Amino acid sequence: MLHFQQAISYVSSLLGRLIEQMRRSLSVTHLVRSEHGTRIADRTVCGRIEWDESEDGRVPLLVIDGQKISSDELGRMLMSFEGWQFRVENRNQPQRSEAIRTGVRT
Repeated sequence: MLHFQQAISYVSSLLGRLIEQMRRSLSVTHLVRSEHGTRIADRTVCGRIEWDESEDGRVPLLVIDGQKISSDELGRMLMSFEGWQFRVENRNQPQRSEAIRTGVRT
């Protein structure tokens, strides 16, 4: 009986950590809408890469803040950072992913 209670306690602890990670992830907004359309909220964009059926998989479909964003749309958003440096980093850990991080203007 003791092992079962320990297992339940361990699973409850894991579930609590998962829920906290989900809350943190959902509380961060990477895109904002403005009169000029959707733009990058700060300097970091995190999201997920998916297959773009309309492009036959030639270019990715990006999901950022739950919104499907084409590569062209992301490119237009990045134009507000013209002259800045950027880094693309792919990770398989959604809670720590950083798809595109723009740097300080040099």
